[in-house]
Amino acid sequence: MNDAFYFVDLPGYGYAKVPEETKAKWGRMIEKYLNTSKMLKAVFLLIDMRHEPSGNDVQMYDWIVSCGFSPIVLLTKADKLSKNEQAKNLALIRKKLRVRESTVVIPVSAEKKTGIEEVLQTIEGLLTTEEAE
Repeated sequence: MNDAFYFVDLPGYGYAKVPEETKAKWGRMIEKYLNTSKMLKAVFLLIDMRHEPSGNDVQMYDWIVSCGFSPIVLLTKADKLSKNEQAKNLALIRKKLRVRESTVVIPVSAEKKTGIEEVLQTIEGLLTTEEAE
């Protein structure tokens, strides 16, 4: 993005309709990237807000934390839930993932643009922090 930073979109691990062997290859590639990238500053973990986190979601969150990162959790498809359902699911997801109090969790909707400004502010904060170092 404007030669200031890069977004790297890694393959999903949960719902892809590919052979298990392919998923395993993706897993090794993701692990290698997260463990070896010298430029990596933040990891965004996308989870469908409509559902309880899967075992893979929990495992990925724990693994990202064990690698020394504080994942920024984006809860997708927020527009598909009422405000009450969002609040209920947000609490459930925080509990199931055992997120730290400091973990940034942002409900987002690509369709309604909900949460997008907060995501952009989070990215801006990461860039500002990096410039100060």
